[in-house]
This record gives sequence, C-alpha cells and structure tokens, in this order.
Amino acid sequence: MQCLPVICPDTSVHNRMMKDGLESGAVFDALKSRYFVRLMGLSVEELIATPETATRLSLLGSASKLLDGPSDCLYPPHEVMRMLASAYEADPLGFDWLSVDVSAPGYADEVRSRELSSSDEVALAMAQYIYETKKDFKAMWRRVRPEVEPIFQRDHEPRPSKLSEVIPHAVADNGLYWSIAKDFYARAAGTPASDAKIHDFAERCPPFRSAIFAMIMPWYHVTLRDWNGGERFDCGRNDLLMACYLPYADEFISAEKDGAQEKCLAEIARLAGVKTTVRSYDDFCASLTVLPSVA
Repeated sequence: MQCLPVICPDTSVHNRMMKDGLESGAVFDALKSRYFVRLMGLSVEELIATPETATRLSLLGSASKLLDGPSDCLYPPHEVMRMLASAYEADPLGFDWLSVDVSAPGYADEVRSRELSSSDEVALAMAQYIYETKKDFKAMWRRVRPEVEPIFQRDHEPRPSKLSEVIPHAVADNGLYWSIAKDFYARAAGTPASDAKIHDFAERCPPFRSAIFAMIMPWYHVTLRDWNGGERFDCGRNDLLMACYLPYADEFISAEKDGAQEKCLAEIARLAGVKTTVRSYDDFCASLTVLPSVA
C-alpha cells in the first residue's frame, strides 16, 4: 500500500468497466497491478442495489476481482464520520485522522461472497433506501429556496451566479459551513461540541471538511443559485457523499456521463485543501495508453 498510489473507482466506473467488457482487459489489470484499489462502502451499497440479479452479481464479481490485488474497502460515509469523531472525542490532543482505521472488512467479504447481495429482496430494500434518501435530500434543499427569497428582495441583491460568491459567506463565523459542521459532529459523536472544538476538528480532519463542503454544493446549486444561467454544480446525494473518501485516495475516478460528479468533487477537493486528483474514467484510461472499446 505504501508503494502504490491509492485509487477510488466510483460506482459509475464499475458499471462502465462491465459495459466495456474490461474485466480481463488491460485497464482492469492495470488497476490491480499499478494501484492500491480502495472500494468505498457507499459504492458497494449502490452495486448491491442493482435490481437485475445477473447484472448485480456480475458487477460485484468484477469488484471482487479488484480485491484480489492490493486493496481494501472503507465503511459508508456516516460510519467513517462516526469513527473519526469518536476517535477525536477519546483523545482530542492526540487525534490523527490517518491513524483511525475506517476499513470495512465485512463489506469486502460481502463483495467476495455475494452471500446477502444475491438476494433480490436485499437488493430491493437497498434500492428503495437509496431512492428515498436521494429524493428527500433534493427536496430538502428545494424547500429552503423560497424561504431565502425575501432576503434577496430585502437587500436588493440578485441571486448568486457562481459558487465562489457564496463560499465567503458560508465559511464566515456563524455561516452555513459551521452550522453543518456542528450538526454532522453532534450526530457522529453523539454529543454536541463547542465552537472551538468544531473548528479544531474541521482543521485536522480532511474527510470531515470534504463532507461539509459537499453540502455547500446543493445549498448553492438548488437553494441559492440564479437558475437563469448560473454556474452549475448539479450532483445527487450519493455522488456528493463520495467526497468523504477523497482524502483517502490519490486519485478518484468517475465515469458519470455528464461529468458533473467529476466537476463537483474536484471543486470540493480544492475547497477542502485535499490534494486528491479527480479524473474522468476516459482520462484515466488514456493515461494508461489503453482506450476502452466504444459500445
């Protein structure tokens, strides 16, 4: 692990590799031989939620092959946050986020065995949960939009057309960034924290910072943005939650067709001060001088 760059393939990459038939191809082999592959618990859950049995098992089987080489799997974001906050609560002065083991061997075992995920009932339940959380997430930000309209009218200001216009307000004292940080920490640690503690934890924990900035994206894009030509950062809940994993990878690879996830996560990495490179799947393949076949 120390000698190889760490790569996190998004769920879309697993789908793209299967579509392109690359399980035994050069790109697939390069992932196993040139990189430490880090599967993400949220991505595993999305694969399990695939409704068609044969497709689901093929996707998980493909993912399991990536675990044959240097690899591991991390817990879903909420559990990663819980473990990091718990470690900080236990020893604030000695806290080192990299020393907190957030690997999820149980998830890796399920990818290999497909014991639970072979069940259509399990897949349906997971798919329903993901669908409901995504729907509620988008609705939450939409509900707030009319509530902030009187503020723009009162101040005689237009709605923002760029994310950079709202970031200074978000990170200012009592800004939304810190409100989200307090809420995230209280839920993760099971106890509220002082402003000083929240500031210290955010400064020392890149996954936490990344997760907070991930929530600033829909605040801008859905709640505040001028919908007539404003800069777009259009990403769904799960695509944004992948931001939690950015500090755990040297490269994060996305195969989303419209490039929205790549754009959002790259900007989150920049805002959070995370040096992870966010790349498209096609760019990654090109860097290996192996281009996938076009279906």
